[in-house]
Amino acid sequence: MSGCPSCPARSPRGHGGVAAEDDTVPCGTPVHRRVVGGSGAQEGQWPWTVSVAFRGRHVCGGALIAPAWVLTAAHCFPPENPLPEYRVTLGVLQLLSPPPDAQVRGVASVARHPAYGGDDIAGDLALARLDPPASPSRLVRPVCVPAAGVTFDPGMNCTVTGWGHVRTAVPLPPPKALQQLEVPLLSRRHCRCLYALGTGTGTGTELGTPAGDTLCAGLPRGQRDACQGDSGGPLTCRLAGTWHLAGVVSWGDACGLPGRPGVYTAVSPHLPWILSLVPELAPRRPPPDAVPGVPNVPEGVPEGPCEWRELPPGWPRPLSPGPGGDTDTDTGVAPGGARALRLAALAAALLWVLG
Repeated sequence: MSGCPSCPARSPRGHGGVAAEDDTVPCGTPVHRRVVGGSGAQEGQWPWTVSVAFRGRHVCGGALIAPAWVLTAAHCFPPENPLPEYRVTLGVLQLLSPPPDAQVRGVASVARHPAYGGDDIAGDLALARLDPPASPSRLVRPVCVPAAGVTFDPGMNCTVTGWGHVRTAVPLPPPKALQQLEVPLLSRRHCRCLYALGTGTGTGTELGTPAGDTLCAGLPRGQRDACQGDSGGPLTCRLAGTWHLAGVVSWGDACGLPGRPGVYTAVSPHLPWILSLVPELAPRRPPPDAVPGVPNVPEGVPEGPCEWRELPPGWPRPLSPGPGGDTDTDTGVAPGGARALRLAALAAALLWVLG
């Protein structure tokens, strides 16, 4: 996860005390209160964040939404990868030093969203069924899934969590502690505008622009972002004191580049598909005044130019790398991971998972 190199991590705001294990604890309720700004998390802070490993190697994150179900990214499960070689670890803070009560589960089945696989990388979601189901505890709790129609407005600060790289091609050092990063949401129009810079027409229709079922988060000037290994991880927003799953890390252009915010698959638009597989799920609808809304640009209304003042001199650069240019090899947390062009990035991500 890529944070602001010049911004000091903020101190914890206090603990709520360690709760006793209780299967009736509502969704979206952590043991500890959060700490913001790219920093290491505390035990029990994000009890729904899971590690997805293939052949013993962490490849993606995920979010526990029900005892038997993890929501993650579709590209984390290429069809050619044998499911018996996947493992999901829950209730862990440091991947290299799991606690005695960490839970490791197999993957019984995976359902990829039916829209996944097109040129625009829409529907980058997968539901992994755990075998056996997770046991709720103070370190393992589901996140709340927002009800249909719940929106997360531009300007709202949300948090992305994962064990991905700290910068492009720089792995998270031992003991590989879970990282957290607070990022502001951007409007879809602003995000598409930024991704269109340097691609020719600025219409937002070229390869490399976010699909209609996505959320974007980060700063136009870059720095605060997800990175390789964060794919599938949760982007959660706090509404009325409860954490809701707003999006799943999907993709990005490297890590923390200016003008290339992180792209997440939004959860709420895909609720019918999720409920068709997890009918026991009870989506949450926060009170109407729980979201400190920032007015969005209505669809169909032309918007002004991108926020050029926040971009560094010499920007924009071309979206796709020139001869000999570097490309990432995986999808990351806030911006998902690698992709100069979407399809090229997907291919790289699959090779990274298989490698």
